Amino acid sequence: MKYYFAYGSNMDRGQMKERCPNSRFIRKALLKNYIIDFTIFSPKRKCGCADVVKSKSDSVWGLLYEVDESDIFRLDDYEKHPNKYKRFTVKVISEDGQEYVAQTYEVVEKSSYSLKPSRHYLGLMISAAKDFNFPQEYQSLLRETRTID
Repeated sequence: MKYYFAYGSNMDRGQMKERCPNSRFIRKALLKNYIIDFTIFSPKRKCGCADVVKSKSDSVWGLLYEVDESDIFRLDDYEKHPNKYKRFTVKVISEDGQEYVAQTYEVVEKSSYSLKPSRHYLGLMISAAKDFNFPQEYQSLLRETRTID
């Protein structure tokens, strides 16, 4: 079993269960020295999609899942690894300070400017942030993100 850190639409537990049926939610976690951005356009979703971008003073909240090898391969397919998103290893920290080594994805060819997500796509992220009681500052950051519709 491995850990996977979800920060975009995979924070939606229904979507995650569909994509990775063997996954098990562990807890919310924080990825330090990254910022959330929307740097890739999805023709399927017709909007900008989430990415993590290195940043010395920011952090990204997300959900930590335990996944098996078949789940990782499924995620690779959904994320179009290694062409659109590439999988890499990060350290995330839970609220109680426990560190986890996890897999996550970042956009390979990032747009030079932020793209707008759809209201539905961003809504998946906002709902998870609210349901899992992410810090209000982070929830505000998501709520204030401009959408295409």
